Amino acid sequence: MLKKKLARMVASLKEMQAVLISYSGGVDSSLLLEVARQTLGNNVLAVTVDSPVYSKEELEFARRFTAKQNVRHKVIKIPHLNNPDFIKNPINRCYYCKSELFRLLRSIAVKSGIKFILDGSNASDLEDFRPGRQAKKEFGIRSPLEECRISKKEVYRLSRIYNLPSKTKPSTVCFASRIPYGQKIRHQDLSMIEEAESYIRSLGIKEVRLRHYNLGASAGLALNGSRCLKLARIEVDKKDIPLLAAGRRRQVIRRLRRLGYNFVALDLEGYRLGSLHQFKHG
Repeated sequence: MLKKKLARMVASLKEMQAVLISYSGGVDSSLLLEVARQTLGNNVLAVTVDSPVYSKEELEFARRFTAKQNVRHKVIKIPHLNNPDFIKNPINRCYYCKSELFRLLRSIAVKSGIKFILDGSNASDLEDFRPGRQAKKEFGIRSPLEECRISKKEVYRLSRIYNLPSKTKPSTVCFASRIPYGQKIRHQDLSMIEEAESYIRSLGIKEVRLRHYNLGASAGLALNGSRCLKLARIEVDKKDIPLLAAGRRRQVIRRLRRLGYNFVALDLEGYRLGSLHQFKHG
């Protein structure tokens, strides 16, 4: 079954002839990029965004991978934090982010003579709350993995078959997704999240999400202001909870306090997809 899905994707790519791929450096887009490279050769252009909402580690991975695979690669900057609709962090924040991205990608594709723009969405993403899908429809973005019904588990299987360096990478998503809807997105908060997650991963924990809360309102301070009390709610795989709850508890607290967190909490439910979405309706 998976072999047939892959064959369908290859056939679809051949029909497109030349593609621009929105390449994050994650496991999904890395697989898509490699299949496109093997199918279309030099008729593939990868474009990666450099922004405070995305991991610097992922950006460096994208640079290394495209260089190693000899894929044309362009890095673009997007000033997400200059977009008032984005920083307000509404429920459809992802729509504003993707609209800005796809507008730039379309401009690059037109200048490069490329008709098709692709992203790495897979079939499992259909189960999640993704306001950015509306932007995909508006800009005509194609998602071959999703179209061929290739799930997240199958993405990992294929990544192992292709022996990609991303084959064991955990899922990644922008740091803005760690901040509850309605709480203003600020550069300082994004930096805190990135540093905290990077530190926790350095302890040998692959899957981690740090949910970031500004508690100014409850403390009688200005909400979203620099004097807000800050809480980190850490989600990790259930098997890693004992490591943070006992073995590394004190050093994690010390490190996150140095980053600016007043309170450090470990979520006993563990990591689960889109845990903040349960609050999206208020």
